[in-house]
Amino acid sequence: MRPSNGRWMAGGGAAVGVLVAGALLTAAAADRDGRLPEGLHVGSIPVGGLEVDVAAERVRREAMTPPRIRLDIPGKRPLVIATSSLKPSPEIAQTLGQEGRGRSWSGRLREVVLPTRSRTLPLTFNLDPGAADALLQELNRRTARRASDAGVVGGSGAWRVRPSRTGRTVDRARLLQLLSRMPPTLVVPVRATVPRITTRDARRVARRATRITDEPVVVRAGGLESHLSTTDLRRVVRIRQISGPRLTVVVDQAELALALSRVLPGLSQPAKDAAFTVRGGAVDIIPERPGSEVDVRSVTSALLHLGASRVIRARLRTITPAFTSVDASRLGIREQIASFSTPYDCCPPRVTNIRRAATMLDGVVIRPGASFSLNVALGERTARRGFVPAPQINAGRLEDAVGGGVSQIATTLFNAAFFAGLRLDRFTPHEFWIPRYPPGREATISWGGPELIFTNDWPVGVLLTVRAGRRGVTIRLYSSRLRRRVATTNSHPKGAAGAFTVEFTRRVWVGPRLRRNEVYRWSYRAPPSQG
Repeated sequence: MRPSNGRWMAGGGAAVGVLVAGALLTAAAADRDGRLPEGLHVGSIPVGGLEVDVAAERVRREAMTPPRIRLDIPGKRPLVIATSSLKPSPEIAQTLGQEGRGRSWSGRLREVVLPTRSRTLPLTFNLDPGAADALLQELNRRTARRASDAGVVGGSGAWRVRPSRTGRTVDRARLLQLLSRMPPTLVVPVRATVPRITTRDARRVARRATRITDEPVVVRAGGLESHLSTTDLRRVVRIRQISGPRLTVVVDQAELALALSRVLPGLSQPAKDAAFTVRGGAVDIIPERPGSEVDVRSVTSALLHLGASRVIRARLRTITPAFTSVDASRLGIREQIASFSTPYDCCPPRVTNIRRAATMLDGVVIRPGASFSLNVALGERTARRGFVPAPQINAGRLEDAVGGGVSQIATTLFNAAFFAGLRLDRFTPHEFWIPRYPPGREATISWGGPELIFTNDWPVGVLLTVRAGRRGVTIRLYSSRLRRRVATTNSHPKGAAGAFTVEFTRRVWVGPRLRRNEVYRWSYRAPPSQG
C-alpha cells in the first residue's frame, strides 16, 4: 500500500507541476500580447482582455457625459453650464497604460489560475485649461468674498476696533477633481480665507494706544514743566500697518514737535544759517546761529514705553545750521564782478511782479559748477504766490497774464551774467525790440516756455543782490574776480519798418588767456501796432 500511495502522490505532484507550468506559460503569453486584465471596466465600459490601444479607442467612442452640469453655489442661485463648454476628453492613456504594463508575474498568474473578478476604474475627463479657468473666475465672481483685516480707528475720541472678517474662495483643486467625473450636479467647494490682521491683534494694539492717550503726560525739559493733554496725545499717536503685515502704535514726530513747542514755548529756537551781506560794496559774512529743541526722539520713545509714571524728562538737542561761516568763506565771495540795471516807470502792475521776483532772488547763491534756471528759482507765477496780471508778449501781441513783466528781471539778470563771464546755456530775446533793453542782448521767460539758464563755471561761488527801486531794477553779482575780463561789440541794426537783425559778440579773458569768443545773432519782428 505504501508504494501505491507514493505513486499517487508522485502522479499528483506531476499534475500540479503541469498546471503551474501551463499557468506560467499563459501568464507569459498575457505579458507578450499586452492585454488588459479580464473583467476590467472603465466606468460602465468593459475593456478586459483588450489591448490598451483598442481599449482606449472604445472608451473614447462610448464615454458619455451629461449635456449640462448644474453647479450649486452656497447661498446663491445655481449656475448651469453646457458640458461642451469645458471641452472634456476622457482620461484613458495613462490609466490603461498602467493597467497594461504594471501587472506583476504573480498578478498575471492569479488571473490565469483563479476565477476572474470584475474590477472598475473610474471614468474621468480632462478639461480645457482655458475653459476651466474662465469657469473658476465666474464662480469666484459669484461666490468669493475677500477677507478684511481688522483695524483701529481713533483720533479725537476713544480708539475703536473695526473687526476682521473671514473671506472665502472657490477651492480650485477640489472643483477640478469633481468636474473631472462629469457629474450632472455638484456643490461648488469653497474654502475659507483668513484675514492677515485679526480682531484680537487689533484689540491688543488699541489697548496699547489707549494706555498712552487716556491721561495727560507731564513733560519736563530745560527747567520748564508742562503737560501734553489727552487731545495732544490723540493728535500725535497713530496706528499704522507695517510689513508682516501687522498693526503697531507709532508717534507722528512732526506733530509731536509742534505740540512740544506749544506747551514748552521758548525752548525751541530754529537754527540760522550763515549768510552774506554787502556793506559799502564789500561782502561780509553773517555768522550762523545754532538752534535748540526738545529731543523729539527721546520723548517719542518715552511715550511708546509709558509705565505707571506719566512723567517724561526730556533732553534739549542742539540744532546745527546747515550752512556755516566756514562754508560761506570757502565759496570765495568777496567783491562785485558784474552789475546791470534796466529802467521802468513806477508803478504799474508789472512793477509789482518785478518787485516780487526781486524779493525771491535777492541773496541767492550759485555754487561753483551749478546751473541756475530763472523759472526754477521763481516757480510758477500765480496770484497765490504774490503775482498779479500785467501785460506780456504772447505770439507777437501784448496781453495780460499773471506775472507779466518778470521778463525785465530776466533781461537784467542775463546781462549781469553776461558781463560776469558765466556760461550762457539758454536764453531767448523778445519777438520785437523793447527800447529799454540793449538790442539782442536781452531775454524773455514764461512758465513752460522760454527759459533763462546759465552756469557758474568758475571755481568760486556767485551771490545775487536784486534791488527793485522806484525807477528801475539793478542786479549785482558778487564773487572773486579771478582776473576775469569781459568785452562785447554790437553791429548796427539792419532792417526797416521796425523789423531788424542785430549781431553782438562776447569775449571772456582770464588774464591774457581768451576763455570764450562768442557771436550771437537775433532778428526782431516789427512791434504790434498801437491802433
